[in-house]
Amino acid sequence: MLVAPGAARPAGVIPGYAAGMTEPARKFTVSMPADLFAAVERDRRRAGRSRSEQLATVYRRHLQLEEERRRVSRYAAAYATIPETEVERWLTETSSELLVADES
Repeated sequence: MLVAPGAARPAGVIPGYAAGMTEPARKFTVSMPADLFAAVERDRRRAGRSRSEQLATVYRRHLQLEEERRRVSRYAAAYATIPETEVERWLTETSSELLVADES
C-alpha cells in the first residue's frame, strides 16, 4: 500500500514495513547492483507496490516457475522409463497432421 507523502496512514501501518501483508513478515536487507535497483524501482512504482510487496510478488512467481520446472522434469524422467510405442507415435503424428489440415 503506497501512501502519498504527508497523507494520513491507517492505524498500525509502519511506513514502508509490511504494509498490506496478510501474514507475519520478516525484515531483512538486500544489496543489489544500482542498475537492477533502478529497474526494480521502475517496475514496483508502475505496479503501485512497495519494495516489500514487489520482492514478495516476484519471488513467489519464481518459486511457482521452479516448482513447474521440477514437475516437468519428473514427468520427463518418468516418461523416459516408459516411452511411447510405435502406435502411440503414429497416433500423435496423425492427429497433429489432421489438426493442422483442419486449421488450413
